[in-house]
Amino acid sequence: MMRQGRPGAADQRRHYRVASGLDALLTVALALEGGREVPAKLVDLSASGACLRWPLATTPVLDLSDTVQLNFQARGGKAPLKIQATVRWMAAEAESIRYGFEFQDASDLAATGDATLWALFNRRRTPRG
Repeated sequence: MMRQGRPGAADQRRHYRVASGLDALLTVALALEGGREVPAKLVDLSASGACLRWPLATTPVLDLSDTVQLNFQARGGKAPLKIQATVRWMAAEAESIRYGFEFQDASDLAATGDATLWALFNRRRTPRG
């Protein structure tokens, strides 16, 4: 069952987001049991989370507080970066569903060894004041 939620002022990510040009640099998919992946469109990205969009026909059914694995791959990069994340909010649109995810352990980002991925996640990593 899908539950809706919207990020309120208290729930907004504290880190700055990158929102333009991401599709040219990075792909992302939700990892499912059995090794299957559901590719998503990356709406925005920060050091602490991401917003992903799926068309209605391929939207995974997730509940708020679910723990999932997101697989990020830099185009032309090394192995994918696998990050555990928590579903924080969901928004239905006319032809798609957006989910907001909070990364569980940002130290995974530093351990990637892939400078391209690190640079994307690490932009303006300092929290907002």
